[in-house]
Amino acid sequence: MQKTISHVRKFYMFVFTSMFILPTMAFAADSTGLKNPLKANSIQELLTAVLSYVVQIGTVVIVLMMVWTGFKFVLAKGNPTELQGARKMLLWTIIGALVILGAQVIAMGVQSTVTAISSS
Repeated sequence: MQKTISHVRKFYMFVFTSMFILPTMAFAADSTGLKNPLKANSIQELLTAVLSYVVQIGTVVIVLMMVWTGFKFVLAKGNPTELQGARKMLLWTIIGALVILGAQVIAMGVQSTVTAISSS
């Protein structure tokens, strides 16, 4: 059992080392300089793209949690303890949804304010 764990650790170390060393070697071979792997040309575009991905993934998670919460309500079958747990799960799912959507609204507001200030 210990040998298996040791082999698994060695494998993961090899994979992670390869992930960091091989791209470095590829960049070293490129004599024209580094190319931007991101589609963003500014920090504002990068943060907007990251937030967009977080909101997309968060939306999927929220939908799945709503389905799971509904499933928990059905499984409770009137049991007050389980109903309380399902209500708590619903509350936190809604709070998470508001946080994710609120983050995007705040980011859009800040972005429009910065754009308005910089264009004046």
